[in-house]
Amino acid sequence: MPVLSKEKIWERIVSVNKNRLVIVPIIDDDQVGFGTVDLRLGTSFIIIQNRRIDTLDPTKNFQEAISKYQERVVYPIGSRFILQPGQFVLGGTLEYLKIPYDLLDT
Repeated sequence: MPVLSKEKIWERIVSVNKNRLVIVPIIDDDQVGFGTVDLRLGTSFIIIQNRRIDTLDPTKNFQEAISKYQERVVYPIGSRFILQPGQFVLGGTLEYLKIPYDLLDT
């Protein structure tokens, strides 16, 4: 799949057809570059606890079992989040994305 130019990315963002690329909010035009879109880290995180995880059986109360190894936290915008060495954290983006199938490399 070819890399999209900055202009082509903007064309897909402002398009009104079903193959529109949705990225909201875009605060600064400089977030879109040649073949890239800079995303910002959101405020919601799942911190995986640093302890030995037993075998998890997804057919038996998986949500309950996995929840004891996770901590969900939300930080205010502008605050600092310090990732410790060896720590595993899942975080989302501030932007909402909807990528049309024709832009996915399958």
